[in-house]
Order: sequence, then structure tokens, then C-alpha cells
Amino acid sequence: MRVQVSRNLALVMSQSLLNVFLASWLLNEYVHNLFLQQYLSSFWAANTYTLSAGLGLGLIVAGGYYLVVLRRQDLSMVSHVIRSATTDLSSSQVTALDVCPICNVPLKALSEYRFQCRKCRRYFKK
Repeated sequence: MRVQVSRNLALVMSQSLLNVFLASWLLNEYVHNLFLQQYLSSFWAANTYTLSAGLGLGLIVAGGYYLVVLRRQDLSMVSHVIRSATTDLSSSQVTALDVCPICNVPLKALSEYRFQCRKCRRYFKK
């Protein structure tokens, strides 16, 4: 069995390996460099509140973006279901609604899929 590797997968894997290499190099530098340890210690002590506020704000923005994307996917799924339902109806032997089934008066088009009876004011969907 032969495994085929796409160009994207190869690129992601090589970038991941490079990130692991750089992270290990940085950790090794931190362990053996006293000046870097002192600098980072004073940096974290001076910027604790700013970094925690930035992290909190970043989490709020990421959560909001996630909710927007999730809502957009839900709406696209709903529109897909509506489209498939209308194609199912059009492919079956259902006839189009031209007159009100109750009072037998021609319907007024409100939009592409919504109609209203001129006499009894009932609403219908196509």
C-alpha cells in the first residue's frame, strides 16, 4: 500500500518540524543563558496585567469569531435544506399554487417564494 502525500500536507509537516526545532532551540537557550532568564523574569513581572488583558481580549475576539462562523454555517445549512426541499418539490408532481385554495382568488406575490391571498389575507409558501 502506497501512501500519497499532498503538497499541502508536506508543507504543514515541514513547518511543524521547523516550529518544534525552533522551540527546542529557544528552550535550550533559556536554560543555559542567565541574561535571558533575568530579562524574561523582569518582563513577565512588569507586563503581567497587560499580557493577561491582551490574552482575555484575544479569547473574547476568537470566541466571537467562532460564534459568527458557526452561525454562518448554520444559515448555509438551512438554506441548503430549503434549496433541496424546493428542488424535491419541483421534481415531484406537486403543482404550483396560483389561486387561494380557500376562496379561489389569485394570489399576490410578496417575494419569490411567498404569496398572499388578496381576499382572505392568508399567507402561502411556494
